[in-house]
Amino acid sequence: MPRSPEALLEALRDAVLPPRTEAALMLFHEQHGQFDRAENALFRLLEQMGPEGKAGVIELGLGFYGRLEVLGEEALAAGNFSKAEVAAGRQELERRRAA
Repeated sequence: MPRSPEALLEALRDAVLPPRTEAALMLFHEQHGQFDRAENALFRLLEQMGPEGKAGVIELGLGFYGRLEVLGEEALAAGNFSKAEVAAGRQELERRRAA
């Protein structure tokens, strides 16, 4: 049995998690400055959702990118992220919202 959050996350790495758990995982990673992992969870969640749930996930993602937009490059780099990735992620969600 995993003895730390990191060990648990590693054990679940290839698991398909329920949407609510995936959303919580996204927020956990964001709160811990792991922006790359948060984005990965966001897009896994988006792929899981049917058409009726995608709008809510897109709004969740746009909020995420909005919070990242105010951070400097140094803070983003500490979370394995960049301003370019923030812009690209926001653009992808805007594209999906328009589709």
